Amino acid sequence: MLVRNLISYLIGVACLFFSNGYEYCFASTSIVDERGRVIIPPAYASVELVGKDQFLTHTILPGTEKPGEVDVKQLFNRNGKQVPMSSLHVPWVKPSWIPPAYTVETALPSGLIVRTDAQNGNKLGFFTRKGRSIMPYEFDVLRYVAGSRLFAMQHDGSGIEQYFLYDLRGHMVAKLPDVAKNFDSYFSEGLLLVGDTKGRAFVDRNGRIKIQPSDYRYSFPFHDGLADVELEHNGQPSSGYINKKGKLVIGPFDGVMCGEFTRGLAMLTRGYNERFGAVDKHGHLVFPIEFEPFHPYLKDVIFAGRNGKLQLFRRNGKLVTTFPADAVSVWAANFDQNDIVPFNVGGTARLLNTSTADGGIWGYCDKRGRVVIKPQFPYAGWFQGRLAIASDQDKFGETTYGLIDRKGVWVVPAEFLSITAMCPDRFALYKDPLNRIERAWRSGRSTQLFLETLKFYDFIGMNESDLVALLGSGHDRIDKEPRPATVAKLLYYDLTPNARHGASCVEFGLDQGGKVWGWRILTWEKTYDWYTTNQVAREINSNLTPENLTPKSAVH
Repeated sequence: MLVRNLISYLIGVACLFFSNGYEYCFASTSIVDERGRVIIPPAYASVELVGKDQFLTHTILPGTEKPGEVDVKQLFNRNGKQVPMSSLHVPWVKPSWIPPAYTVETALPSGLIVRTDAQNGNKLGFFTRKGRSIMPYEFDVLRYVAGSRLFAMQHDGSGIEQYFLYDLRGHMVAKLPDVAKNFDSYFSEGLLLVGDTKGRAFVDRNGRIKIQPSDYRYSFPFHDGLADVELEHNGQPSSGYINKKGKLVIGPFDGVMCGEFTRGLAMLTRGYNERFGAVDKHGHLVFPIEFEPFHPYLKDVIFAGRNGKLQLFRRNGKLVTTFPADAVSVWAANFDQNDIVPFNVGGTARLLNTSTADGGIWGYCDKRGRVVIKPQFPYAGWFQGRLAIASDQDKFGETTYGLIDRKGVWVVPAEFLSITAMCPDRFALYKDPLNRIERAWRSGRSTQLFLETLKFYDFIGMNESDLVALLGSGHDRIDKEPRPATVAKLLYYDLTPNARHGASCVEFGLDQGGKVWGWRILTWEKTYDWYTTNQVAREINSNLTPENLTPKSAVH
């Protein structure tokens, strides 16, 4: 999600995280469908997406329970109907037979690769899901490499590393050559790449070497029957492609880095991400190395930039579309699944696969390059069915989010601090920041937090109990300093507890009824005048000074 400043960033990050297979949205959160209709009202502290089609609600934000509080959980289906908790999809949990300090490295249908703790040497073993040992804890490396094979490394009695292939029944298939040391590959098209800086080789599922270590400086796995390699040619680094016999059949390309083949094309890069092109399996340069940027990984089309223009090509090199002349960025990631694409004008980045363009505004165009929704949004996301997440700015200048339809009309107004696409046709709307601010005061104090609190809370007229519940216990002030006649009690809060005492404080004056009459700023050098009307910060990420405050009633 586009983040315009630190506060929006904190709010956005607070909205989404992953834990045990669950997806969360925090605070007062509602769930709407692809037409913007409310499925689950904003009556809960948090909502989780559990599995594909269930939502679990909480009355208390997980992890913030106070003594005596009970988190009441309810389970809803995708249509907002409450269903029994017994139907909850429970994520996979570590089996009880695995010691608490041991970790599951890989979970396969046929078994688990488990690592011991440091006290037991961080060794790896392979077990059935019920705990029967297939391969004991005696391996330093144990990885699933596809093709129903495990790659293993262990030390012999002399401390020398040895490399093996095992099947999933724990039977050793083959001892691999010594060059297998720097292993980081998987079986691809029936061959496994093994090797180190001394040379690389390709072996089959039986561990037999099919391509011997060669003069190539580096090799990569096979794709579309070809593997890209690096070599020396004419005294400089070069690259090319070998076939499954180890013969160089495409290249060499001097001063060029080769990428893997995907759908008949491979990307070529000259310099450090300076210019891009593409070659086909016959060695024909379909796209000369003169594009920047270049995105060849979509199904049927290629996005590319050249001579200041962003364009769309067929994979055979035929030009299909030139995007709007002022477009500096196109978000290409899901273009195969959508008929319109977000594009940016006014930004500084020339990117083809991201929603950030360092400024500017976003709109939408179709696959012919025609503008469908004129650029107007600080952020514009991909359409999830009928709706897309887009942003605006509120009266305080902070980014807010809503949902637009395919005409650019706000179906859900841009008044939310974050929106998450929980699944393709369900959105979580996060609006209420108060719970987050309350939690922030429990963990620490700062002038920036106080300035942000001014935006969402009205201190004037607040009860003392509410003030203490929000900011925590303040310090009573009992002194002979003159105070307004209406003030019966003073409470002050140090906003810079790690700095010099009193470096930056706020003091609240409470009347005889226990309500806030006013507040003022205290520093080591000066005591400022009282504020008896609610204020708001001109800039939250700035200092707590009178110059940075303005009456909240004056902000429209």
